[in-house]
Amino acid sequence: MKLSRFSLIVLLFFSISLLMTNCAGLLFDTSSFDVLETNHFTFFYKSGSIVEKDLSSIVKYSELAVKWYFTYTNVSVTVKPDIYLFDEGTGGEYNRVAGLLDDSVLDSNSTKGVITYYYKEYDYIQASVTILHETIHVIQDYILELNSIGIAEGYTSYLALKYYFYILGNTYSDESIFNLLCSYITDDLEKYGEYPSQIFTMTLLEFNGVTISENGIERNPKKRYEISESFIVYLTMKYDISYVNNWLKQTDTTNFKTRFKEEFDIDFDVEEKNWYEKVRESYEN
Repeated sequence: MKLSRFSLIVLLFFSISLLMTNCAGLLFDTSSFDVLETNHFTFFYKSGSIVEKDLSSIVKYSELAVKWYFTYTNVSVTVKPDIYLFDEGTGGEYNRVAGLLDDSVLDSNSTKGVITYYYKEYDYIQASVTILHETIHVIQDYILELNSIGIAEGYTSYLALKYYFYILGNTYSDESIFNLLCSYITDDLEKYGEYPSQIFTMTLLEFNGVTISENGIERNPKKRYEISESFIVYLTMKYDISYVNNWLKQTDTTNFKTRFKEEFDIDFDVEEKNWYEKVRESYEN
């Protein structure tokens, strides 16, 4: 299957966004923030910023994203993350750690989740997609108790992409999303031989391909996000999102195969082979 120009642009856009998403503990200077509380979030922003000008749109689409997530997955959103919104390039003025990072940061050690996002003017739809992505991670941590970065990012990336298409009014089916991903990942699968069974055992640093040298910190997750995402989409197509949600509960890097057998009544390794055959079939067509 060949990617259309639109599909390629969308997928590359999402891949870049995900490559720029980082999870870390945050050191905040919370003084002089204005605060806006909504049904599902508490937004922190600076008076006079670009964020403030577009805040109503950011709030509108972020709330819509959470409602869409609940409707699609039937997972109750009982967490209420704090969202720190900075104009692009200004985060370091208020956050000694976030200034070193890009795009968005999730403090996974928070009792309810703290999300930082670096905002570009008029980019409120992408802001809502990223906020949804990180909010689902909070749900994974505190409701589903999921502890596998590979599974977590695959699931979250799929839902964020699906919501993005939804908000654009695009009727991409799960099969279309799967085919889109297959065209993107197949060469890497052949080149590196990293399949979900390997990716789902990885630590955060392994998954992100973090290396530290005299030149600094480098990050190269290859296409692990998209490989994991394609597996989640495959399961959703074959079974249902409800089965995937149940599998995620209290699943980690050591028990995911056992939990898979419990929920899907098939060995993980067998289903992984079925997934790979489907990937090859999609790619060759």
